[in-house]
Amino acid sequence: NYYYRKAGHENLNYKLMGDNNIGHVIFVANQLDSAKAYFSGCLKIDSTSPFPHFNLGVINAVEGDKGNAMDHFIKAVDGSGSTLSGFITNMQLYLGKTYDTTDQKAYKAFKKKVYIVNMRYISYISMLYTYFRIPGLIDSTKNIDFVFDIAFQFKQELPWTWYHYACWKSLAKNKTAALESLKKSLAAGFGDYFLIKNDHDLDFIRNTPEFKAMLKKYFPKKM
Repeated sequence: NYYYRKAGHENLNYKLMGDNNIGHVIFVANQLDSAKAYFSGCLKIDSTSPFPHFNLGVINAVEGDKGNAMDHFIKAVDGSGSTLSGFITNMQLYLGKTYDTTDQKAYKAFKKKVYIVNMRYISYISMLYTYFRIPGLIDSTKNIDFVFDIAFQFKQELPWTWYHYACWKSLAKNKTAALESLKKSLAAGFGDYFLIKNDHDLDFIRNTPEFKAMLKKYFPKKM
């Protein structure tokens, strides 16, 4: 923190990124008010910066403030170039997801994993999951498909997009569409075994023969 603050006195851009990173550390420690203060401070330096907008959106979603979450995710999209990347650790804190933690060793490894993300893409995906979590809207196909149509334009993210699509269909209790989408995700190269095995969003299809067959086909050494 000392070096982040030292850099901040020398250059406002360094200060913004430093404070954003400090805010992330504090967010992971579940000190949400303090984290929001850091991210809000970043926006005082640059009100268009996508990183603090995204992080504030994540916290708003955690707190149940869906409207402000959506607003920040939209601003994160607007402030991101098409190739701007960021990183996410502690993925269990994002997208409103919960996981089976029976295998504590695997869960701890998952929390430490670093995901490199396209900021515009992850902001769209965060919008989708925020929408999914609003009671009564999981079947709002027209609105959800509109955002998924945008997500599918990120061709390098195709395995992830099909995975998220499978999660949506599983949450909507559409077994056939969920299984077909997960199959497309795996065929496109999705390889995160922990997510597929433990993401509760897939619980509706997890005990089906088709799901088990896919795990056996794509992760034979895990079975």
